[in-house]
Parts: sequence; structure tokens; C-alpha cells
Amino acid sequence: MLESKIDLSSFFQDAKGILLGGAALSEELKNQSLGLSFPIYETYGMTETVSHIAFKRLSDSYFRALENVRLQVDQRDCLKICGSVTENEWIQTNDIVRFRDESSFEFLGRFDRVINSAGRKIHPERLEKIISNQICQPKSFFIDALPNSVLGQQLCLFYTGNWSQIEQENLQHILKDHFDSWELPKQYIQLPHFQFTSSGKIDRLKSVALYLKSN
Repeated sequence: MLESKIDLSSFFQDAKGILLGGAALSEELKNQSLGLSFPIYETYGMTETVSHIAFKRLSDSYFRALENVRLQVDQRDCLKICGSVTENEWIQTNDIVRFRDESSFEFLGRFDRVINSAGRKIHPERLEKIISNQICQPKSFFIDALPNSVLGQQLCLFYTGNWSQIEQENLQHILKDHFDSWELPKQYIQLPHFQFTSSGKIDRLKSVALYLKSN
């Protein structure tokens, strides 16, 4: 729709808002959408909840649960959901969240993507979000970790294409305004190409495994 060059503000002038679902919205699309005159809502949900169970404005950080949806977290700070859409049974997710109140939460990252470096937990999704906002040209990258004898896991930025030394240094400088030094990438690693899942997403696990195998 954005690429169609349609005047979306006129096209949706009678709409109360646009509801997006199905997948997380990329930062590039989010930035393009923020300037539109009508409200756009991002949703949170999964197959087990039939549809979305929470929503938020694109400009907000916190999702708000729909009525009659109850939320909790487990010992990992991963979200649990209960409501009529789950037949009033608690559904356990692997999504780490932070509550603002009992019915609103901020998504921090997937539990299976948490990086434990020197005993400190890092959510790579937070870094990826900031990096996507800051780089001048769209680049293919992801944040993950490599084994390290001292840190346990060492945070790394994996990329394809060309990132000059100056670009890397500028990005590292920008990230220092948002994160502590222990949260910053310790290496920038260029890969010839990424591995992808059947749905077209970057397969981080296989991409890193192939890198380790080749080294």
C-alpha cells in the first residue's frame, strides 16, 4: 500500500483506524507509517489464541490487552495468557515482557534469543530495533552471539553486503547513547549469505552454525 503511492489519508478518511496483524511490523515500515493522519494499531497474538489479544498504537511501547484477557508472567518473565479465546486455560509463551500494569505490557524479546554475556542478559531484538532506525540505507543483518571462554557468549552483529569500518564505528557510537557498553556488539562479522527458513525469515541458528563450521 505504501509503495502504491495512493493518497492513503484520503483513501482511509472514513476509517477509525488500521489494524495490523500476522507478523511484527518492521522498523522501516513503522517509520513510513507514523506520518499518516489516521491511527494505525499493531497487534499481539498467536495461533493458540485464535487471533490478537492485545494492541497498541505504532507510536506506543506498550500493548494493552483486550477485555476479558488475563495476563501473567512465569519465572522467566515470559507472558502467560488466559481468556475465552484460550477456553479459559493459561497459555504459556516464550515472549519476555515487562508489565506497566496488569493489562498492558512491553514486548522485550524471545526467551530463546536471550544472550547471556558475562552473567548479564541481553535482548537482541532491542538492539536490532535501534540499528534499523539508525542506519542510512537498508542493510541485511541480525544480532546473535558466539561462544566465548571469558564471557560465555559474546555479542556479535552478523551482516551481508558491505559495511565500512567508518559505518561500524558510527553505529557503535550511536548505540552508546542507548545501551551500556556491555550490551554493544563486540564483533561485526560479514557472511557471504544468510540461511533462511521456509517462510523467508533469516535462520539465525543455521547462519551462525555455518559460520562456526567454516572457521
